[in-house]
Amino acid sequence: MRPSTGHTLLDSISKFCKQQKIAESTFGRRAVNDGKFVSRLRNGSRVTPETWERVNRFIEKNGGILLAKADPQTMHLISANHKVWPDEMPFSTGRHEILHALKLELGADAGKYNFSANSDARSIFCYKMHALPTEISASIGTSTLFAAWNAAVYVAQIEDERHTAAMSDNKYLEATNEVLIKYGGLWFNDESYILSRRKARKS
Repeated sequence: MRPSTGHTLLDSISKFCKQQKIAESTFGRRAVNDGKFVSRLRNGSRVTPETWERVNRFIEKNGGILLAKADPQTMHLISANHKVWPDEMPFSTGRHEILHALKLELGADAGKYNFSANSDARSIFCYKMHALPTEISASIGTSTLFAAWNAAVYVAQIEDERHTAAMSDNKYLEATNEVLIKYGGLWFNDESYILSRRKARKS
């Protein structure tokens, strides 16, 4: 699974570069050893999870954190889990609430940081499970069902004990099959947001 576009990551990188006063080409060379990395994002290049991690590590090393979490509105993914665990309701807290709680927790120290939630258009990006068109049909192969189920469980952060217990019969595969057919595949939305340290003012 991978991000469908690099649009949101590009927005986050641009904001970080402005905050740190560095060129985007410099960011690319330092973060992923590619001075044209940002320009490729602008031209629609896709980003792998591995590249996302490298970018995040660079931002964190230089005083910021690029964070991502599942979007509360990822309802079709939740429905796969609801058929097995009816009371399960993951992703109930959005990025705005998280950042607000963090500011309260930090108290007076919150003034030392930049909190960037961004708009939905800039923050939310989509991961899709890639499958051949023939794989999402009335008769879906077991390997595709397993892949979709494992993705849903991973994103929802289901504990190993409950996961193992649910796989004691085929109900979890039946639930996954129903969701894949209903929605034509599996995807989930993530929210990205940035926490960075403000540069100290020169006296």
